[in-house]
Amino acid sequence: MDRLQQIIHIWICDIYHAGPNAKRDRIPNHTWTKAFEKFAPVQTEFDIEDLNLIFCRTLSGQLRRDGVTFRHLRYSSHALAELRARVGDHQVVFKVDPENLGYIYVSNQLTKCFLKVPAVKFEYASSVTLHQHMINCKATRQEVGDSYCDDDIQEANSRIHQLVDEAFTAKTRSSKRTGRTSKAARYVEDSRRAKASASEKQDEPANLTSDSNVGDEPKKRPSKPVDTTGWEFL
Repeated sequence: MDRLQQIIHIWICDIYHAGPNAKRDRIPNHTWTKAFEKFAPVQTEFDIEDLNLIFCRTLSGQLRRDGVTFRHLRYSSHALAELRARVGDHQVVFKVDPENLGYIYVSNQLTKCFLKVPAVKFEYASSVTLHQHMINCKATRQEVGDSYCDDDIQEANSRIHQLVDEAFTAKTRSSKRTGRTSKAARYVEDSRRAKASASEKQDEPANLTSDSNVGDEPKKRPSKPVDTTGWEFL
């Protein structure tokens, strides 16, 4: 995948933009340069966390004593516990980055801001994308049925990584690309993206734990949407 991206970048930057178009009446790079001189983009300052919130998926779920649960992953922090102590169990809006499940952003309607809440199983959650996690959940469900926990998911994740290694080993022995190695390549690429995203996050996860079991899986959309326009990141 990295090699393919490199090839695409070279073609776009050094071939397409540097040569004439099909009508041979302009060169893309020159057109961009002239347009930039005439219509220079407005320079604005933004916070990377605020930008990340914009592209996250918006979901809803129940805030309980053990935190918020999303796809069998539990998220909890001291700030979230303090919110529940003031409001009690209630429905909350939260945002999820599908490229990294290490954190979710839970809305606090009292302060009109979002709380950055780490996963209780942070090491696992921060190393997978949503796509990977759903594969792990499916593999675990086939293994132990519908009653499974996050420890089972991590075990399935380890088994899948082993299968990926075996698939790539088999690929080196054959010049034919199979569907199995293609899926394995996507799984490895997802893992690389998730770890790269996790390395950019500076905050340390909270260590708040709970003895409660995993709660209900959240609905896809909140029953009463909350207008979060103008909210700040906390």
